[in-house]
Amino acid sequence: MNTEILSQWSNSNYLIKVYREYSIVKLLLKIREGREYLENHFDLGVYDSTIDEKEEDLGLTSVFTPRGFDIKIKVTNFEHNYNVKIGNGIFDGSFRYN
Repeated sequence: MNTEILSQWSNSNYLIKVYREYSIVKLLLKIREGREYLENHFDLGVYDSTIDEKEEDLGLTSVFTPRGFDIKIKVTNFEHNYNVKIGNGIFDGSFRYN
């Protein structure tokens, strides 16, 4: 009742879900690695109703800004793997495609 999904992006390799619990914005990053899933939870900060969702396609890189919090989530595709970067230093990881 006090939780709302603000933005969500997914494909067969990952799920990025940004949601708020009360006034705190949180992020769930779920990465598929073979038959297993790597799951990370992050507390981002206080909800800001003035921030709208935005998606930018920069060729091999997609940049997502979720609704409610000013942060950049970048997914960069390479030949055999992809990189997910959340904000400045919150998370940065490289993964193989499934």
